Amino acid sequence: MSTPAKMKIVCGTMSFGSANTRGSPHINNVEQATQVLEAFQRHGHNELDSARAYGEGTTEELLGKVNWQGRGLKMDTKLYPSAGHPLEKDGGYSHTPEDVRRGLLDSLKALKADKIEMFYLHGPDRKHPYEDTLRAVDELYREGYFNSFGVSNYMAWEVAQMCEICERHSWIKPTAYEGHYHALQRRVEDELFPCLRHYGISFYVYSPLASGFLTGRYERDQSIGNLHLKYNWNDGYYDALDIIKPVAQKLDLTIAEMALRWLVHHSALKRELGDAIILGAGSLGNLERNLTDLEKGPLPEEAVKALGDACPAGVSITEAVPVLGGDIASLRGQVQSLGAQLKGLSEKLDILVSTLSLPVKWPSQHDYSARTSSRQHEPQQPLFVGHTRSAFSIDVAKTSLSQMGISPAAIDTASGSPSPAPSPRELSPEPGLDRNLVTEPLSPVADPLLTIPLTEICRLITVFHEEIEALYPFVNSDDLIAMASVKMKEFARPMEITDSNSRTACDMSEDKDINILRVAVAIAVVIEAKGQNSLSSKLIDLTDKKAAQVTRSSDVDLRDLQWLAWRTIGNAARMTLEMGLHRRRSLMDNYKSPDQQEKASRIFWCVYALDRRWSFGIGLPFALNDRDIDPELPEPGDEFAHLRCLMGWGRLCSKVWEALPPYGSPTTTIPVDQVQYLDFLIRNWLDSIPAHLQFNHPRFGLAPQNQPRILRRLCALLYLRGNYLRTLVYRHNVLSPSLVRADLRGARLVVDIAKDSIQVLVNLAETSDIYARQQATFNYFLLSALAVMLLAVCNAPKTFSDLCHESFSSAVELVRNFSHGSLASKRLWKSIRGLLPAVRSLGLKVGLNASNERGGNPDVEARDRLGQREDPLQQLTVEEIMPQIMPFELSPEGVASIPNTFQMGDDLMGLFNVFGQADAETAMFEDSFLASDPNYLPMTFPMEISRRFQGLI
Repeated sequence: MSTPAKMKIVCGTMSFGSANTRGSPHINNVEQATQVLEAFQRHGHNELDSARAYGEGTTEELLGKVNWQGRGLKMDTKLYPSAGHPLEKDGGYSHTPEDVRRGLLDSLKALKADKIEMFYLHGPDRKHPYEDTLRAVDELYREGYFNSFGVSNYMAWEVAQMCEICERHSWIKPTAYEGHYHALQRRVEDELFPCLRHYGISFYVYSPLASGFLTGRYERDQSIGNLHLKYNWNDGYYDALDIIKPVAQKLDLTIAEMALRWLVHHSALKRELGDAIILGAGSLGNLERNLTDLEKGPLPEEAVKALGDACPAGVSITEAVPVLGGDIASLRGQVQSLGAQLKGLSEKLDILVSTLSLPVKWPSQHDYSARTSSRQHEPQQPLFVGHTRSAFSIDVAKTSLSQMGISPAAIDTASGSPSPAPSPRELSPEPGLDRNLVTEPLSPVADPLLTIPLTEICRLITVFHEEIEALYPFVNSDDLIAMASVKMKEFARPMEITDSNSRTACDMSEDKDINILRVAVAIAVVIEAKGQNSLSSKLIDLTDKKAAQVTRSSDVDLRDLQWLAWRTIGNAARMTLEMGLHRRRSLMDNYKSPDQQEKASRIFWCVYALDRRWSFGIGLPFALNDRDIDPELPEPGDEFAHLRCLMGWGRLCSKVWEALPPYGSPTTTIPVDQVQYLDFLIRNWLDSIPAHLQFNHPRFGLAPQNQPRILRRLCALLYLRGNYLRTLVYRHNVLSPSLVRADLRGARLVVDIAKDSIQVLVNLAETSDIYARQQATFNYFLLSALAVMLLAVCNAPKTFSDLCHESFSSAVELVRNFSHGSLASKRLWKSIRGLLPAVRSLGLKVGLNASNERGGNPDVEARDRLGQREDPLQQLTVEEIMPQIMPFELSPEGVASIPNTFQMGDDLMGLFNVFGQADAETAMFEDSFLASDPNYLPMTFPMEISRRFQGLI
């Protein structure tokens, strides 16, 4: 007997079975099968691999006749979801619990066995929930029908999803994966292998010789009868053979030997991790040679290099066309369905408008803009400042500045100083209120909702649908429009009564549906006005006190509206827990009808997604923990595909949150293996987004100009959310010079992600009104990208200055277009204002940008200055390159003291150039420049500038 191969070898039995069945097996009787099994056993191997689909069931029947158990062999088999396939004679099998059980029992009967070694799911059945399938597999395992569980031909993200499901329920987890892998097909190394290693799953290679291609017997122009081989044996493979053949001849090796020895000794397979090679049986002579080759040692270096050079890069056209064709067909159907739905909504609105008795024309758009009135009370700083907040960075920065000889008291005094009168450019003119809807005085009993024509209410509901409901479908706009047409007439009649104590008037005013309508209309007005105004405030003020008590409180002491949003969503989350919406049993008990159950479940998942969004926004914990949510809780259907994507994103948020260093941690880094795993999960989440929600990136020239704006906005937001999470995972690589040097690849990656986000945002702003209508939403991602690039240029100017300049300039142009006094402007300027005195105090000398002495239009002037420098460079101090700006405090009057966005953009470019042109050895950029205040962070926390901008990421 020969020495066993270093790698586990399994006998593939696809060539066993009746000759007249699918695949045309050529080992058709017990005698032939016995010879193959004996050859395997002579080489020390004892495991067989089969499948219910092989030979249309005759493979397992033949194996049942060879007494494999008596020979001391182990048996693996698989169940493929073949139901509905046109070639299936008896209907085939799906992966429903019933069919999984039926399929396994049929295999056991054919194999004449009570139990097998390994049971595989042969491929994904995406028509049925994986959770149901895996529950059935676990039940069969506990009944003793097999020892181990495996999967085959699944995407990496599906493997991760299945493992998470099994782990959550304590079900049997897969321990083996059968996949396609050979010297010319290595794509599984990028994503699938890291996933399998993380979950402790062995990789079993099938087709190690590329379905016979790597035997070297086939020529480029040779006729091939097998359609599968026509698709896979493409010009790239034949080009590879042209590289391999001369080296094989020179080294006196066969191509098959090179391919097999490469798998054993030079591939990503690891014997110690249980990996294996499934070797099929052609002729008995070839089988003996292949088994012997597998027992030989490593290849000569020249042979390994030839196989590496020959491996085709990427996906060939012939491989991609069938897949792309299916994707395009699917996308075409989804677009047609979306068009039909939009047409139906438009028809409903037309019918509703035509039946209204009010003689008011449908206005194209009202102007709801208004200046927000000042608050009565000075807001106070929160008692706790999360470690991802810019406010936290500012507090720690004061300690750092103290170490540089700059008094925090002086900074605070300066911060409280009144700002100079704003320039004419700073106070851009704002449209006045719409007199018909806002400024007209209301009677003592009048409701502002009654001042809005019904046609305008319906239009505002469509705005609400496009901007809010499409993201978080907690209400149905069709129902709102139908309700408005009925209840507004009913509401208007009793409110004509002059007695303010009229019970009917009060009852209608506090009607739940009317309150929901008020909120939806108020939100739409805020969106159209790009900020709060008197009409939206009056609508909210009249909303039921219980629903609005958080926002009505005069004692709100939060400096930032993000905190208020986090608190409000947290209250909503706790209410869902009190209502039992997080448990399947209580949901079913409390809501009897399927419609009520579906709405309640949908509301819960909307709150879940918002809880993740706002917790990450301010750096405070979630109100809803994944471990408290019932794994069997119903989820929204496929018609709410975007919400389902947000649910997956929310679960990723939980994993990223756990990985980020906690508050006060002495380290700011994440272990490399954890970073790779999280990045793998995020990219797989992006890949798992349904085709109609996949983002068409502008860098490929695929950005659609005629795509429905709702769909385009949803696609962009999902893509940006993925980039945002990847930024959080990799951001530690740019927090200090030493961290940049420790992992330059990771630093470049996070900068590339930031540049990619900016490219997407710039394209969105240039080709649509999507960015302009929801600036706050997209500014969130813009500021995160800006902060990453500033940190990178600050900590490694020679590496990143030129690399980031163009993208940074593009982002600054978007900053210039921020709404005056917007939340994004406040966040950005709060970080700039405290940094300028520190930069000035260091007296850094930098090169001046192109002269700003030129007159003319400030828009054109600002654009002309970007990226241009005078030559030779003039050496000036920071005070000379940046205007002297008085820091400001975000008091109720603070919005008026925020510099205009043109000035803010100039300051950003000034900071960029300061960092980019400064000597990397300057004290400002040393790792020793650290805060030592024990109330905040230990001495090892990154430098002050990094802390200041980290809050924006």
